[in-house]
Amino acid sequence: AEQNGMKSYLVKPVSLQRLYAVLAGYLPGAPQSMTEIRDVRPNDKVQLSAESFSKQTAALPIDFQRGIAQLNGNHSLYLKLLKQFLAQLNHQYADLAGELMEASLTTVNAADLSEWQAKNHSMKGVAGNLALMALHEVSQKIDIELKQQRLPGQRLIQSFNQIINETKQAIQNTMNL
Repeated sequence: AEQNGMKSYLVKPVSLQRLYAVLAGYLPGAPQSMTEIRDVRPNDKVQLSAESFSKQTAALPIDFQRGIAQLNGNHSLYLKLLKQFLAQLNHQYADLAGELMEASLTTVNAADLSEWQAKNHSMKGVAGNLALMALHEVSQKIDIELKQQRLPGQRLIQSFNQIINETKQAIQNTMNL
């Protein structure tokens, strides 16, 4: 891409508006803003309007407006991705906080720290992209410690575990709306 003149880059979590703005600079004839594009296809199964959806979920640890905006307003895709992430939280990431908690009571080797860091880093990225901000922020703190080959403190691990559980519950509640 760089050899062909693309010298821009984006950082995670990627904003759809920023991505579009960068790409539009390289695409002749592209609309100058995303507001000129209307490609949202509502799914019949999703009956909530954006306003209703936001009101019913305002108390949850999820920034729904931000998450949906990152998907160009596609509510059904956002719900589908939340559902997939919930499955990942229940399987791939299910034991991460527990493993960190147990490790705080024993001697830890560098391989375990690296494995936990990779798993947490992946979860942190998805959480940020889905606007699960509480989970993203605590995962970011865990990531910093693990990258330094240090086990996070007990309080941070407990907070991490609590936020994972709250996020799971919030996503489950959302699926029931």
